[in-house]
This record gives sequence, C-alpha cells and structure tokens, in this order.
Amino acid sequence: MGLAYTIDSPIKVARFGISSVISIIEDRLIEMMRKHYYPTINKEYQPMTDHIYGRVNLVTNATRPHMFIAELQLYLNYLKSLFKEDLLMGQLSKKQKFYTTFFQNLREGIQYYRSLRHKAAAFGENFGKALETAAAELDMLNKDINKSI
Repeated sequence: MGLAYTIDSPIKVARFGISSVISIIEDRLIEMMRKHYYPTINKEYQPMTDHIYGRVNLVTNATRPHMFIAELQLYLNYLKSLFKEDLLMGQLSKKQKFYTTFFQNLREGIQYYRSLRHKAAAFGENFGKALETAAAELDMLNKDINKSI
C-alpha cells in the first residue's frame, strides 16, 4: 500500500495497475474540488460532509437504485458493449463458452437477489421491479446473442 499526498495520485497510478494507493488529503480540499468540477459534468453539487456528519441522508433517496441493482446494471451494460464489439469483430462463435458462463453467473446472481428480497422487506417494491426488469433484459440479450452465434 502506498500513501499519496495529492488528491489525484491514486488515479494517476491506476493506469500502471497500482490499486493500493490512498490519498491523504483533508476533507475540505476534496469538497472544494468536487464543488469546482461538478458543474463541469452537469451534476448538482451536494457536500458529502453533510452526509458523513448526518446533516443530510443520501441513502434514503427514492430515486437512488439499490446497490445490487446498480451492480447488476453495470454487468448488463458491460455485456451489451462486449456483445456489440464481438459482433463487429466476428468473435462471437469463439467466445460462446464465455457468454454461456457469464449468463449463468448473472442468472445465479439474480436468483440470489430474489432470495434476499423475500427475506428482507427493507429492499422495497422498487427493488423487485428493477430486478425483474434486469432479468428480462438479460433474457433478451441472451436471445440476441444466441441468434448471432
């Protein structure tokens, strides 16, 4: 593990495969950087320190997806982009085993999330709807890939 004394050092060394660097920077500097850059990426700035110190609760935001759903959506987006790339390059038939395994793993993950939903009512109704939407999206993508192979 390495220590860095600038705010962007972990990002600068990540391209070299170094992922164990943490930046020792004061909270105020990070907040000043966020406040400066958020308008450039068209996002509304809200101080993270308000959340950390309990002045604002960001976790109960109704529009914020559950972390499991967000992770599942990342995998689906990755799979879609990989499919498009492999389709253009003519690599689908060579990667059939990869896609089969990937789909199986995602299906098992969705089943696991379904079992969690039934155990904890805290996930809410939106979690179930988003989970079923993701499952349907996965099935459609699987059909598209199978047609193309």
